[in-house]
Amino acid sequence: MTGIVYKSTGSWYWISTGEAILHKCRIKGKFRIKGIKSTNPIAVGDEVDFKLETIGDEEVGVITKIHERKNFIVRKSVNLSKQTHVIASNIDQVFLLVTVKNPLTLTTFIDRFLVTAEAYSIQTILLFNKIDTYNAEEYTQVKAPQVSANLVSNRKVCIIDSGYDINHPVVTGTSGKKPWNQDTDGHGTHVAGTIAA
Repeated sequence: MTGIVYKSTGSWYWISTGEAILHKCRIKGKFRIKGIKSTNPIAVGDEVDFKLETIGDEEVGVITKIHERKNFIVRKSVNLSKQTHVIASNIDQVFLLVTVKNPLTLTTFIDRFLVTAEAYSIQTILLFNKIDTYNAEEYTQVKAPQVSANLVSNRKVCIIDSGYDINHPVVTGTSGKKPWNQDTDGHGTHVAGTIAA
């Protein structure tokens, strides 16, 4: 049988074959991916071959093969600095949820994430959230007049905000669709402009 890994706990893997159920599987013996030095040989998103076995009253699968990955995202292992940990593989698109406060998403983290995704040819969408947590002073600091007119191409961004002013010079011509809500206070336009800058 062939399926896609949907969940991993390190010892067990839950695999979907497109049916309504997930098959609980394990790796038999030592199993490594050729050319990839990682702490986890199998990651979420991997396409694998497996066979089902009955152990007592439980049916479990044994993974026998990992198909070639089209891409993957890794991070360095915390305890084993020379090894990597595969976060996910065979990714079509990735979303990064960004918050300005509570907690603050550091721009250095966003940069590292975008560079990693770009290196592995993974399309990225940034989701901005939590504008309702601004106090009056913070809210005043993020008004639309502060946006820059410099635009960036080839990057898709989803903004969860108050809409944006489609007539503002920073965002005019940068979106293929009208916003679901016309911006009334300038905040969504500022966020859109900041991303475009």
